Amino acid sequence: MGQLIYCYGRDFVRHASGAETFIRAHAMSATQLGLKPELFALCWKPGTRDLGYAKIVRTRSTGSEFRSEYVELYKHRLVPAMVRRLRDEPGPHVIHSFGTWAIAAQDATDRLRKLGVEVSHVGTCWELMGPHTRSKLQNQVVASDPIKRTRQRLLLEWVKRSTIPAEQRAMRAADTVEVNYRRLTELLHSEYGEQVRVTEMPYTTPSAFEPIADAYPLPKAISELTVTEGPLVVTTSRQVPRKGLDVLIRAIARLRDEGVTVRAALVSRGTLLTAHRKLVEELRLGDRVTLPGLVPDIRDYLAHADIFCLPSIAEGSGSMSAIEALQFAVPVLSSAVDGMVEDLTDEVDALMVEPGNVDELTDALRRLVVDDALRDRLGPAGRGLFENRFSVAAATNALAELYAGFGLEVDSVATSAA
Repeated sequence: MGQLIYCYGRDFVRHASGAETFIRAHAMSATQLGLKPELFALCWKPGTRDLGYAKIVRTRSTGSEFRSEYVELYKHRLVPAMVRRLRDEPGPHVIHSFGTWAIAAQDATDRLRKLGVEVSHVGTCWELMGPHTRSKLQNQVVASDPIKRTRQRLLLEWVKRSTIPAEQRAMRAADTVEVNYRRLTELLHSEYGEQVRVTEMPYTTPSAFEPIADAYPLPKAISELTVTEGPLVVTTSRQVPRKGLDVLIRAIARLRDEGVTVRAALVSRGTLLTAHRKLVEELRLGDRVTLPGLVPDIRDYLAHADIFCLPSIAEGSGSMSAIEALQFAVPVLSSAVDGMVEDLTDEVDALMVEPGNVDELTDALRRLVVDDALRDRLGPAGRGLFENRFSVAAATNALAELYAGFGLEVDSVATSAA
């Protein structure tokens, strides 16, 4: 029986973005298929950790965040580790890469094939590095800060010269590239050519593997808000430029000035957390907006949310945090951007607005705050969407077919617990 290797570079226990959440859900699905993936990641301290549904193999490397923009600098540590793991094992094996780490996975695949090892490379693409990096310059906080703006422009130059050419080669060479949205198929083919072999698949979240509890504790950050009335808006997106959280903060300030009572919890960490906290202070929103940073369990916030807001400027593909909100039947307000327009239908299971448009976001948020009936309609509709599009069974069945197609032996699929 061959081995399933996950190639990402960042340890999904130590990082908590949508990408790590996505990979964790894949690992959980693979476990239901009788497979136990080994995730090869970079870390200051080498070693292994068994999570039950996956084994993390930490390869020593200098660095801190191990950002995907710099795969070309890090891959010299990651590639030999994967080659050593598989070179003496009977195949067929699958190396499943995520994002731009396909660059390292394809290098390992090429080396193993030269050694006579039967191995396939499955890539997952949720965004391309060029559009991803450029989108960060559209954020108002970044655009208005000369230092942040200069750093982002320098990063973009590096990506153009180094990362994009390597990403193109890896995507063209992969045996298939998993995508979850039609727009990504179109983007891959327009940017890197029709020779990129694509498999479109459904996906799910780690939270879908567990049933929703009868009750969740009220987070301290919410209970400490001075404003205790009005619907609670929650977002669990990272505090980074492309998530557009500054647009949401400004919309809440406008509603406050109109006399519309609303509270908000902007949950997660990120490079703009300090800047967003400063913006909340400047707009005198501290009595009704909390930014607690990274929290132990976002479900505590979703369980008490009246509205979920995703004000992103760009998503690349879809949003794991929005799917989690749908699971909890929280009415969703989202930017009409990237994969979100394939997941959600305006006025049916969500409200959709133009990305980066404070006026539109304010108007839509006002509607949800003052209209209980609208929230009561959108919440259950979103839950129905979750069950139909993002169930464990749908995602795991698709993954079973994908892996079996490359020679891995898989078991039957369990049903969703959500």
